[in-house]
Amino acid sequence: MAKTKKEPGSNRDLTPALPESVGVCIKSQNETVEFQNQSCLDICGDQLGRRCEKGCMERYLPGTTEDRIFDNAFRVFRNVKIDSRSIDAIMINDGTKLTTLLCDRSAAIEKQLEYLKKFKLSKAEQKVAELYLMGLSNSEIATKLFISKGTLRTHLNTIYKKIPEDLKRELMSSHSAFETKQKMK
Repeated sequence: MAKTKKEPGSNRDLTPALPESVGVCIKSQNETVEFQNQSCLDICGDQLGRRCEKGCMERYLPGTTEDRIFDNAFRVFRNVKIDSRSIDAIMINDGTKLTTLLCDRSAAIEKQLEYLKKFKLSKAEQKVAELYLMGLSNSEIATKLFISKGTLRTHLNTIYKKIPEDLKRELMSSHSAFETKQKMK
């Protein structure tokens, strides 16, 4: 059960009112989990009192040149893999705590795939789109579908020709940000 903070001498819950589907995790600067709401527990498992090394923390690289700029700001991690889930995470570093908001993308991916059906993608293109939306890298998609990277590029180019320009830009920008993070590992 997630512990909530109470106002001293009161039963008033100080935990912000968020949709149940949004996970909240608060960590110390040494990355020890101090609070998880139920949605975060469902996504990450019980990490309370432990140094977190799951999901968004795999992408957070304290002490690197990139993160020195991040010291007191926020960062968005798209398509974080936690078990078989695709999660979007926003991490806020206020200099004392690392607060992470987690959103399971599974329902959103289903809606996106349903929306893409109206563009009459082939079965192969639909599968590529699904894996792409799940955040798999181009190499991972090609390997999973047993196709060459060249064939994958052909499928992606065909998909891009079939969908509106604004959707193409959105898909490419979210995926290229993910691909960039993968290359850094």
